[in-house]
Amino acid sequence: MSGPGLIFLLRWTMRAPRYVLLDVDNTLYPKSSGLDRVLRRRIIEYLMDRHGLTAKEAEGARERYVKEYGLSLPGIMSDFDTDVVDYQEFIHDVDIEEYVKPDPELCSMLDSIDTEKVLYTNSSEQHTRRVIAALGLDISIFGHIVDFRSTGCIAKPFPESFEAMLRIIGANGEDCVMVDDMPKTIVVAKQVFGMGTVLVDEDDAACCVEADMKIKRISDLKRAIYPVQGL
Repeated sequence: MSGPGLIFLLRWTMRAPRYVLLDVDNTLYPKSSGLDRVLRRRIIEYLMDRHGLTAKEAEGARERYVKEYGLSLPGIMSDFDTDVVDYQEFIHDVDIEEYVKPDPELCSMLDSIDTEKVLYTNSSEQHTRRVIAALGLDISIFGHIVDFRSTGCIAKPFPESFEAMLRIIGANGEDCVMVDDMPKTIVVAKQVFGMGTVLVDEDDAACCVEADMKIKRISDLKRAIYPVQGL
């Protein structure tokens, strides 16, 4: 069960899952890649360009949205008349390949997990496909892409987003393991839907008792899901 990126086992309650639900940004690639910082800057630029905020106002608004909702878009939608497609195209208009590199170890690990893998993201499907391509992954290994618009523009960690996702893939919460970098998402997955949970925490900075496992890097996911087998 040990490994350089496998941090600790809080409790073992996860049975072998039928579905592995994978967040995308800061989960399939490390937060330290720099893409997260660029996307945060694009959000501030969006608020300035589309809604006339000053740089200081935009930064304050973004911080408030993240604190209240866990991400920016629900807060922006609450405060402004928002074209979701325009927002997503604006903030994702970056050179992803500059930050996200091919990851053969990730490819091999995901190929070896013999269960349905679902991409469940608050981003757009277009952005998700670009990230998957940059990582060198074959999109066909994933059974579904459930993005922000697929859930009716309801974001994780809101339970309604999970409910929509589960309807789309035809699953019950107890059949799933949620893999995400956001503790708020892990809390809802565990407390509301009874999912197994894996928190990806590159900096080992988060305290989240609802996480069955915490890993520093996504390549340790298989050991987190199947520790008894020592894989």
